[in-house]
Amino acid sequence: MPLEARSPRLDAEIEEIVQILRRYGVMPVQRVATLAGADYWHADSHFGRALERAVTLKRIRRLGIDLYELTEDAPV
Repeated sequence: MPLEARSPRLDAEIEEIVQILRRYGVMPVQRVATLAGADYWHADSHFGRALERAVTLKRIRRLGIDLYELTEDAPV
């Protein structure tokens, strides 16, 4: 998804993921999804898309198969 195509909803979903990792540190993707309440996100939302977009933007990084962490350069 090009940067100009980002939506306010996607930005908010990414920020939710970033805040969870900032608060709790390294964790499995399923735990991030649970804490984010991804099962209750808007029908047009997709947790996996927000997660991958956060990686692309270098806000978070993937560690192995299912672990994620906040990057050092993620804005506060």
